[in-house]
Amino acid sequence: MRASRSFLSILAVLTLAMPVRALAMNGANTYTGGTFATGTSAGEFITVNSATLAEPKAVLSFSCPIMTYVASAYALDWTCAGGTVTITSSDHSLAFTGRFLSGAMVYSSSGGGRGGHVVDTYRFNGSFSGTMTSGGVTQFAYGSVAQTVDTSGLLGTASAPVSAGSFGWNSGYSPLMVGDKGNSRVLLADNITGANLTAAGEAGTGVGQFGTVAGLAQDASLRFYASDSGLDRVVRFNDQAFDGWTSVGSAGTGTLHFKRPSGIVVDGSGRIWVADTGNHRIVRFDDMTGANWTSFGTLGSGVDQFNAPTSIAFDLKGRIYVADAGNNRLVRIDNISGTGWTTLTKVSIGTSTYDLSGPSSVAINGSGQVYVALASGYLLRVNDIGGANGSASYWGGALTAMSLDKAGTIYLAGTFVPGLAQVVDAAADGYFASLMGVKSLEVSALLALSTPQPPPAAPVLSVSSLYFGSRNVGEPSAAKSLTVLNLGAAPLTFTSLHTTADYAATTDCPLVLAGGASCSTSVVFKPTTAGTRTGTLTLGSKSVHPVETVGLSGLGTAPKPVLLPTALTFDPQRVSTTSSTQVVTLTNTGSGPLTLKSFVVTGAFSQTSNCPEVLLAGAGCTIQVAFKPSGAGAASGGLTVSDDAVAGGAKQVVTLSGTGTAAAPAFLLSPESLQFPDQKVGTTSVGQTITLTNNSGATVTLAAPTYTSGFKATSTCGSSLANAASCNYSVVFAPSVAGVSTGSLTIPVTGGVALHAGLSGTAVAAGKNAVLSVAPASVAFGEVPVGDSVAIDTVVTNPSALPVGLGSITVSGDSTFSLSTNTCPAVLAGNARCTVGVTFLPLATSSYQNSGLLTVVEASGAVTQVTLSGDAAPAVATAKP
Repeated sequence: MRASRSFLSILAVLTLAMPVRALAMNGANTYTGGTFATGTSAGEFITVNSATLAEPKAVLSFSCPIMTYVASAYALDWTCAGGTVTITSSDHSLAFTGRFLSGAMVYSSSGGGRGGHVVDTYRFNGSFSGTMTSGGVTQFAYGSVAQTVDTSGLLGTASAPVSAGSFGWNSGYSPLMVGDKGNSRVLLADNITGANLTAAGEAGTGVGQFGTVAGLAQDASLRFYASDSGLDRVVRFNDQAFDGWTSVGSAGTGTLHFKRPSGIVVDGSGRIWVADTGNHRIVRFDDMTGANWTSFGTLGSGVDQFNAPTSIAFDLKGRIYVADAGNNRLVRIDNISGTGWTTLTKVSIGTSTYDLSGPSSVAINGSGQVYVALASGYLLRVNDIGGANGSASYWGGALTAMSLDKAGTIYLAGTFVPGLAQVVDAAADGYFASLMGVKSLEVSALLALSTPQPPPAAPVLSVSSLYFGSRNVGEPSAAKSLTVLNLGAAPLTFTSLHTTADYAATTDCPLVLAGGASCSTSVVFKPTTAGTRTGTLTLGSKSVHPVETVGLSGLGTAPKPVLLPTALTFDPQRVSTTSSTQVVTLTNTGSGPLTLKSFVVTGAFSQTSNCPEVLLAGAGCTIQVAFKPSGAGAASGGLTVSDDAVAGGAKQVVTLSGTGTAAAPAFLLSPESLQFPDQKVGTTSVGQTITLTNNSGATVTLAAPTYTSGFKATSTCGSSLANAASCNYSVVFAPSVAGVSTGSLTIPVTGGVALHAGLSGTAVAAGKNAVLSVAPASVAFGEVPVGDSVAIDTVVTNPSALPVGLGSITVSGDSTFSLSTNTCPAVLAGNARCTVGVTFLPLATSSYQNSGLLTVVEASGAVTQVTLSGDAAPAVATAKP
């Protein structure tokens, strides 16, 4: 914040007579009295109640929630934001309701010593926005409050009246064009906050290109003019599409030549005036052909001479004012011939005198008052070239550009922080600062655009785009809202509201939105197909922006459930007893979440599962199915999973079968089926075991087992198996192509029925995302003395509900690192974890840091790596006996 707004300390000295006004476009006022109080911790409030305005008779109140409070040995500081600000008059000629965008307060103490009188002072300054009614006109507004409170002691639970305060405000619709020096472009917005901001131009010498925009102007036909000090030319264009682009001038000293032109203005006859800074003159020509080119001035400090003039303005009588920067003066002449040459070099305000040090800009308001912005950091206002009835404020940094709108609102740019601000008078009331939402903005020129009074209807939307994230096809998202605000004073009439496919909008906006009022519109995303879905919300109205749009985007997703295997066959089971369970894996291989609605089992079967209500994309869960026959003979049933795989719902079915027997079965397979974790194509999984037990009462002859392609089996069983004996079959998954593989292991029994065990697995190609996580993501051993060793454990976690196969765990890089411990099994169960230890053993010092990698490779081929680092320190000497 600039120095002058350091809570009116300088303002009180510089202002001789502050105007009190209440216009439709802007206004300023003073206030005193009321009740001021402050809290001293976050969440409490800085408040003013019923402070009296000077004119009209009205009161101001506010309550600003404290965000921070800092107490030091030398100062107390507060910041606040939000809350409420209200101004009300008994005749309703002035009313404001809004909130603080930001506020700051400091406490200081003075006096004491021999004088003995101590004054405790609270200085508050805050920027606000809200709805202002003035002169019967209601509109949105921006402005500020500044006040001092002098007390005889610190405030806490006590209160005190406001000693002096002021507030100022400006219309929310105050269109502004800015020359952006750093980006060689122009910006246009509805106000200083950057509402409905558009940008145009780039660096270059062609159409729509600039060197440095040093001055901006607008003619009666609302065409734009820019002086380009980098290319020594003047350009004219109709709009930000640069329609009607034309230019005049080039580098030089004569006719149709410029040297670093800066200020530019168009008079009532359409003639173009330019401050030709580097040629120390002002020039005038009739049109963009350069017709009737006329120049005035030469280098010097006398009459009819300039030194780097920077700005030109006209008063109500058509007289010409020139900011003669190099000569530290303001010049007024009657015409281009220099008639009536008059200068101003000093301004006296009360007992103070201010030199016109480096005037950068001059402007004249509708009342004929003259404003001068100085490189020394002062903004001055005088009634005439004689310097009468002055007012001033100090900004703490050079002022480099200035523009006034029809209502007299002043826009200033300079080296103060943040670099762009508006005020409603030279005393800096109504101070509101913003860089139009552009962090890199480097203002080189300003132009307050011509606009009707009171301001026309001007919609601004709270967002320019809405992103809905991912949503399953056919399923509506939660609604996202945006606000439509009428910045202007005229009623805003809506004509249309529509969205493109995949989106739907609803609104609480009335057909006609009053000045300063706002309403809400909600948008829902309901994708029709999978993939990125972009769209547009279009708002039509009768306003300065007949069509406003909001970009809409979201990702359409589709879950894809896979039940594996699709059929389970149970070995013969004794009636009324329960078999061991077989596992069905449910995996969501789609791109969106899968909502699970129900699991239903029919027949002599039962199920339990670890499945959540919503199965995320790429996740899986298991369903345990058991067989309990109620009678002898064949039994059948099914497992049905209901979900939202399609908009109308879907069902995934696993067929179930088994045989009930009166006596215990002659043979038992345990388990009765195998499932394998994801396995990379072309690799072989770790083996899983099926145990065969002979309960037939006799030795049986076994033939060689057979198995479905993609699986392999070896056996310890041999050609016969004695009664009550058991043997094992080891099965591996060795896929050659990606996809789901299902099959069976078949064990022929001579003279009997062959035995079957279900087999299933999913083969994946390289590039699958890792499921396992390893923590920490990097291991730093620090400095370890040569010959010493340090071991650090990492934790490998399986966050999914499905088992994950482990291919390998290795350490690579410098030989100082080695794998010391590994508790991880070949298959890590769902939601399980294991530890891997790494040891750092430096054998010699070196000039570089030792580095390595711990690499965890899953059976699917997915890779997770942990970086290793350590420094070798000199060995620690030990004392000898």
